[in-house]
Amino acid sequence: SDFDWISKVGFQHKVDVLLPNCWTTDIQRMARGVNPKLILTGHENEMSHTVDHREDYTQTYNHLFGTPYPFIVMSWGEGYSVY
Repeated sequence: SDFDWISKVGFQHKVDVLLPNCWTTDIQRMARGVNPKLILTGHENEMSHTVDHREDYTQTYNHLFGTPYPFIVMSWGEGYSVY
């Protein structure tokens, strides 16, 4: 399965930032396997989708609630700097 190799990424590579789609299946399981220093999700409230098929920000927060990894949910035009 896809999670077989995803569960080993963090052992084989040092990952600074994980950039998953917000609708990724089991985002917390992916994060555990990758073991990133930071999670930056994408595709929340995507304007090219009809309203009933947009993932809102609350859904992303709910999917990541309780994760031990720091995460940022950004909106259009926002930036993030590590410096």
